[in-house]
Amino acid sequence: MSRKNVENRHSETALFAALCRAVAARVYGCQKYSSDSLAANFLPAHIRFFIRFESIRQRFIKKNVEMTPGAFEYVLARTTFFDHLFEDSTKNAVSQIVLLGAGYDSRSYRFPEFVGTSKIFELDITTTQERKIKCIKKSGIDVPSNVTMLPINFNKDDIVTVLKDGGFDPEEKTLFLWEGVTMYLDPEAVATTFASLARNVRAGSLIAFDYVLNIPEADMGDYYGVAKFMETWKKHRKEEPFRFTSSEEDMVPLLTEHGLSLACHLNDKEIHDTYLSENMGRITAQFRFTVASIGANNN
Repeated sequence: MSRKNVENRHSETALFAALCRAVAARVYGCQKYSSDSLAANFLPAHIRFFIRFESIRQRFIKKNVEMTPGAFEYVLARTTFFDHLFEDSTKNAVSQIVLLGAGYDSRSYRFPEFVGTSKIFELDITTTQERKIKCIKKSGIDVPSNVTMLPINFNKDDIVTVLKDGGFDPEEKTLFLWEGVTMYLDPEAVATTFASLARNVRAGSLIAFDYVLNIPEADMGDYYGVAKFMETWKKHRKEEPFRFTSSEEDMVPLLTEHGLSLACHLNDKEIHDTYLSENMGRITAQFRFTVASIGANNN
């Protein structure tokens, strides 16, 4: 299926992430990795009904272990990682937070006590964003007045232009959260995003993102869950294939080339140990977390 078709329908992977968070909220209660009590509001009604049952939730988790080992745990750890960055920034009065590819992210509504006066911008493809807005209205979720939703196509549109048109101030220090997006973009779009932010945004601003490790097919068996995950993904997620991947060794040169510097990098074991409990399963070994800083020489 062509990318045009994907851009004309909401993201199935964003919906899967919301489902993982909704299941986790019921299975684990309010733990650090399962605190998204709003996730279920973005699911179709029949799915919301079925996950009320423990047997269905356990079947969902078991199925994920079989088909995409570590993906469920990864989504929970990823949510926690970006939650912490969001909370820390609002507590430290960062004036602007930008959610790049916000999907069904609900941080702006889950943490109203932290949002304060920070200006928050949610950017995403029109189809997913419009569905999200409908779900918010239907569920009666209170959206703070300082949240602005802006449509974007990351493969075509310039982020800074879209943001400026929506009231973004490039002179203010900003946190950019790019969760679960880079792997679905063309490599050129990722590089262009880095370069555009580095040229136009205040020095000291941060961009946090996750990415997929570039693993040759012959070596996938050496990494937990990757071979089975990729087999399932190619079969069932043809509309949202992985386009951008990177080795750990190439990440620093990539960031440096486009005016950014590495501030934090976590591998799969570090992600698990930091953001999940000891008794939870491993995450798929191809995922990495990164935080980069916009260099002081940009402004």
